Amino acid sequence: LPLEPVAAPRRGGRCHFDRHYRFLDLGDFGRAGMLYLLSSNEDRKTASSAVMWVVEARVPCTIHLNYRSARHVAEGRQEAWLRAKGFAPNGALRSAVSSGVPNGPYSGPVYSKVLSEPGSVELMGSATWEGTYFVFIDCS
Repeated sequence: LPLEPVAAPRRGGRCHFDRHYRFLDLGDFGRAGMLYLLSSNEDRKTASSAVMWVVEARVPCTIHLNYRSARHVAEGRQEAWLRAKGFAPNGALRSAVSSGVPNGPYSGPVYSKVLSEPGSVELMGSATWEGTYFVFIDCS
């Protein structure tokens, strides 16, 4: 099932199409031109060694992965694949804040990758009960 990026939601917008979780704050991702990959939170079960989604960028852009917590990164064994795919921690961006169970509200680290030309980027599985990470795409 292909997922199409949509305009970044506003405060109160849905985080996933299969859950009622909402964005309480978009952090630095609420600006004009930002896109969001509205996805299924059920994809959280995808192993970190397996491709969960593929972003196919037709123009240069920056892909931001916003995790729900530092625990989300650690328990899902995310750091190895993030490094291997060229993502780096981005402390300059303020995280989105979302509702959710059982430990919401959630806010966590951001990892970014710059694509200087069009191309595809494989995003590996979250591998944790805490849910999928949020994918924001900046093509401005």
